[in-house]
Amino acid sequence: MKTSVFAIAAVLLSASPALAEDASPDQREIVVTGRYSADDSTSASKTGQPILLTPQSIQVVKREVLLDQNAITLTEAVRNVAGVSSDFGFGGATAPLLVLRGFSTVSMTTQSSLYSSGTYYLDGTKVRGVPIDMANVEAVEVVKGPDSVLFGRAEPGGLVNIRARPLTAAPARELAQTVGEYGLSRTSARIGGALDANQHWVAAVSGSYLNTGSNRDYVVEKLASVNASLGWRPSADTNVTFSVDYLNHRYRNDYGIPSDGARPADIPLNTAYNNAPVLSKAETQVYRLDVRQAVGSAWQLRLRGIHMRSHTRELDVAPYRLDLTTGDDLFASSRRLALYYFNVRPDGRYHVDQASADLIGTVRTGALVHHLAVGTEYFREGKTGLSYFEQLGTVSLTSPNVANTPPLDIAQASPVDIVDRDRWFSVTAEDAIDFGGGFHAVAALRHDWTSTIYSSPGLAPNKVSFTSPRIGATLEVARGLVVYGQFQRGLSANNGVNPDGTKLAPEIGRQFEVGAKVQTADKRFSATLAAFDLLKTNRGDFTFFPVIQTIGRARSRGIELDFSGEITPQLSVIGSYAFTDTKVDAGSLRLANTPRHAASLWARYQATKAAAFGGGAFYQSARFGDVGNTVTLPGYVRFDAEAAYRFVLAGANVTAQVNLKNVFDKRYYVSQHQFSPDWILPGAPRTLTATVRVEL
Repeated sequence: MKTSVFAIAAVLLSASPALAEDASPDQREIVVTGRYSADDSTSASKTGQPILLTPQSIQVVKREVLLDQNAITLTEAVRNVAGVSSDFGFGGATAPLLVLRGFSTVSMTTQSSLYSSGTYYLDGTKVRGVPIDMANVEAVEVVKGPDSVLFGRAEPGGLVNIRARPLTAAPARELAQTVGEYGLSRTSARIGGALDANQHWVAAVSGSYLNTGSNRDYVVEKLASVNASLGWRPSADTNVTFSVDYLNHRYRNDYGIPSDGARPADIPLNTAYNNAPVLSKAETQVYRLDVRQAVGSAWQLRLRGIHMRSHTRELDVAPYRLDLTTGDDLFASSRRLALYYFNVRPDGRYHVDQASADLIGTVRTGALVHHLAVGTEYFREGKTGLSYFEQLGTVSLTSPNVANTPPLDIAQASPVDIVDRDRWFSVTAEDAIDFGGGFHAVAALRHDWTSTIYSSPGLAPNKVSFTSPRIGATLEVARGLVVYGQFQRGLSANNGVNPDGTKLAPEIGRQFEVGAKVQTADKRFSATLAAFDLLKTNRGDFTFFPVIQTIGRARSRGIELDFSGEITPQLSVIGSYAFTDTKVDAGSLRLANTPRHAASLWARYQATKAAAFGGGAFYQSARFGDVGNTVTLPGYVRFDAEAAYRFVLAGANVTAQVNLKNVFDKRYYVSQHQFSPDWILPGAPRTLTATVRVEL
C-alpha cells in the first residue's frame, strides 16, 4: 500500500498544473482568502458575546485548519490548542478521551476506569462515546475552565464542543476522497442549498465512509456517517432547523504496549494483543431541532431539543501483567502477559435526551447596556446492558500468538451489571454588561438539580442540588487589545458510596484566570494569553469500586498562549504554548498525561493562487502516564507537512493535496491509561495520505 500511496501522491501533484492549463478561460476563478482568521465561539456564552469580550480562554479550530492538516480524528484537531492532551479511552480513534488543563474530560468517579470513553459536546449537547465524523465538522471549540454555569455538571479543565457544518442557501456540491498508508480510505460527499426561489427552505445531505487499518496489529476503524438537515426561514425573525444523523461505527480498540519499569517496553511498535474475533460496534441515530424566533426588536427565543439513541457492543481482549486467579505478576516472572475477555454490554443501549429554552435580549438602563439570557434545561442520559469478564491464557510480551482467539463463552463468563443513569434540571441567568469606555463585565448563575448513578444495582441515585457562579470582566486598553479576569466554579456529582455506605460528596472545581486578548481590526488574526489557577476537590479513588472514597484535591496552574489567523495575505498560522504545573494533595505527585511544557505551530503559505505548502511541529515534554507516577512517557517533537494544488476542471474547483505526518518517523507515545501500567498508546510512524476534493 505504501508504494501505491506515494505513486498516487506524485501523480496528483504532477498532473494538477497540466489539468489547470487545459481548463477553459471562462471557467470560475480560484479565489484565495484568509483561511485561519479568528472565529467566534457558539458555546462560550449564552448571550453570544464575541470571543474578544468573553473573559475566558477560548480557541476555535476552523474547518480550513482541519482540511489543511487532514485531521481525520478529533485528537488531531485539538493538538493545535494549548493545554489539551490525550488520555487513554475506549471507543476507537474516532471517539477519543481528552485531557484539558490536567483533567480528563470524563470523571473517573462518574465512570469506572474500565468504561471511560470520550466525552464532548455536539452543538452544545453532552455525549459520551459517540464517534465524530470530521468530514461534517465546521469547527472545534475548546472552552477552558469549569463550565457548569453553561453546561451543568462537567470536569473543571474545560470542554470540547464540535460544531456541525451549517445550512446555507448558496448551492454546494462537494466530493472528496482520501487514501493513505495502512489501508486508509475516506470518501465524503455533500450537496445542499436553497429549495425554493425565495430561499425560505434550505437543505443539505452529506455522507462519509472511513475505513482504515493501522501500523498496530489487528487495529481497525470503520465509520459510516449520513446527515440530512432541513431549514425553514420564512423571514429574518424565524429560523427552524431539523437534522438527522446516522453513524455506524465498527472498531477494535488498541490497548497499546506495557511499561517495562518506568518506561514503555522496548518492543516493536506493531505489537498488539487485542485480536477479538468480532469488532466492537456503536450504531447511533441523532435527531436535533433548533428553533430561533425573534420576540420584538430586542429579544430572541431559542428552543433546542435532541434525542440520541445507540446500540452498542464492545468486545476486547485486554492484556494485563497480573494473573487475577493467582495474583502472580507474569511480566516480572516470565515476561508474559495474561489476556482477558472484556465484553461491555454486548446488547447495550445508550440514550440521550435534552431540551432547553433560552430567552436572549438587550436592555438599556441609563448608560449601561445589558445583554441578558435566562433559560432552563432538562438532560437525561443512560446506558443499559450486562458486561462480561473472562480470563483467557497468557502470551509472550514480544511475540504474542493471538491469531486464533476463541469466541467468548458468555455462559462461562462473569456478568457485571452497572447502573448508568444521569439526569438534571437547571435554570440559568446571565448578564453581560457594557459599561462604555471599553469596560465589560459578565455575571452568570446556574442552579441544578441532579440525580446520577454509576454503580452496582441496589444503590440509590446520588441526588445533589447546587449553584454554579461565574463572574468576569474585560477592559479594552487599546483598540483590539483587551485584558480580562474571571472566577468560576463547577461541580460534578460523585457516584457510588463511601466505605461506610454514605453518599460521596460532589467533586468541586474552581478557577481564577487572568489574561490578555488581541484581535486585529479586520479580525484576521487573534491571540489569547492566559494564566490560571484551577483546583479540584473531593477527587475519587475507586480502587475498590463500587466502593469509592474521596481522597483530596488536585491543583493545576499554568500559562497558555493560543493564536491563529493571517500574518500576511499569503501566510496563515495556528499555534499554541502551554506551561502546566500540576500537583495532587500538595505533594510530589502530578496529574497523569499532562506534560509540563507543550507547544504547537502550523503554518501554511499560499505561494500562488493555485499552489500552497504547509508544515508544523507538535511538542510535548516528558510526562507521567499513571496516577502513581510510576511510568514516564518520554517527550517528543513530531513534524508534519502538506502540499496542495488547486485548479479548475470542467467548471469545478479541484484541490489535490498530500500530507506527510511524522515526517522524521519519530517514535513517541500518545498517552497511557491512568490506572494500568500495561496500556500505553504509541504514536503512528511516518504516514502519507493523498486527497482530492471537488467543489461545484
